Amino acid sequence: MDTGTVAGRADPGLDPASLEAWRALPAQRAITSSPASWRSVLVRRYREPEAAEEFTTAASGDLLLVVQEAGRYRLESRRAGRWAGADYVPGSMGLTAPGARSVLRWSPLEGAGPPGAQVATTLQVHLAAGLVAETARALGRPWEPGAGTGALELHAPGALATARALGVAAREGAPRLAADALAEALAAQLLAAVGGRARTAAAAAAADRTGRRRTRPLGAAQVRRVVEHLHAHLAEPVGLAECAALVGCSRAHFLRAFTAATGTTPHRYLVELRLDRAAHLLRTTGTSVLDVAVACGWAGTSHFAEAFARRHGCTPTAYRRAHG
Repeated sequence: MDTGTVAGRADPGLDPASLEAWRALPAQRAITSSPASWRSVLVRRYREPEAAEEFTTAASGDLLLVVQEAGRYRLESRRAGRWAGADYVPGSMGLTAPGARSVLRWSPLEGAGPPGAQVATTLQVHLAAGLVAETARALGRPWEPGAGTGALELHAPGALATARALGVAAREGAPRLAADALAEALAAQLLAAVGGRARTAAAAAAADRTGRRRTRPLGAAQVRRVVEHLHAHLAEPVGLAECAALVGCSRAHFLRAFTAATGTTPHRYLVELRLDRAAHLLRTTGTSVLDVAVACGWAGTSHFAEAFARRHGCTPTAYRRAHG
């Protein structure tokens, strides 16, 4: 269950056009894609040809970040009838504003090897415009979709690290609450990178520190309301939006206020609740490990066993033998 909204705020859900954007690409369809339960961010990894003739991307209402993961080529974009280019290597990033189309082409860089020698892959992260707008409001940053948002080359190490973390989370099928937190962080980092053209990094850091100091923790009754909701939905995807709606605040404010009140993020808190429940079921029932995993919010045993071992120092089966 995901309401996707907080009263009076834009719906942070993805534009359905983002789901079909791959059809306009010369790349093969996604190698990996984020879980369908993720609502505010879509993450896909593509295998790209090492050269591409001119093509036009599909427009979407979401903000698109493209991260070069492998391959080295010269990327060119045509704007107002003129071509501009940038050398793309692993770690290079580009940003496309909501509603914008890009006319692109690329070719291998010199020294990239003989034809067919390199494998090019990109990580493409679609952030819902509603999420970005909500994050901008929470940070007190002006943001107009399409107004200087796009960039052929984007230098933002923090955003790069968060985008890569989202790529790992997508590959591992992380729960929506974790995806929401990472998407929120990425939106804030991209806003800072784009706004950095007008504000110095020092001024932005000072403003962010001030904002964190002013964040008041959730009250005991609010924490209890959220925790009761998490307990009631251990087996289901839970998002930041629905938790924030329980206490009447934005996703960004809820993330900070919950962490200030409990000492941990909502996602980490939920994982701990799920692991506690899993341990209880392993001790007191004969339910299979797979069914325990599913009942506690995991899609299968692999990631469940890894998380359980990190917490308890042994596999679920070994834990059951020791405590059965």
